[in-house]
Amino acid sequence: MADTQLPSSHQLLHKIRFAREPDNPALIQYWLQTDLSGTETREGTDWDRLRLQYHLLLDTINDVNLPVRWRCACLDAIYTPLQRMENLARDSALKREVRRLYFEVTMCRHCCLPKKALH
Repeated sequence: MADTQLPSSHQLLHKIRFAREPDNPALIQYWLQTDLSGTETREGTDWDRLRLQYHLLLDTINDVNLPVRWRCACLDAIYTPLQRMENLARDSALKREVRRLYFEVTMCRHCCLPKKALH
């Protein structure tokens, strides 16, 4: 991370969602790794936290006001919570939800990002 002082989860969410450090894509991976590590415990299940990660990244990908390189970094990272959700999905309803989320990513990938950014 670029900062010597580690930001709180709320600060990380804000930095990621609004591309406050667009030249620091490692920030996204840091957030994905620490959010579930228990360093800052929050109520809710792992599934809920993974869903929060997914939706924050998806909202960021779809925000046309952010730099394309940041949106592409979020697109690359969105598969981390999706894969974790896939591993947690034990019943057919959760498995359907994961498939729907994968489809949602596929659609936003083709609709929201410039074609040359996807290559």
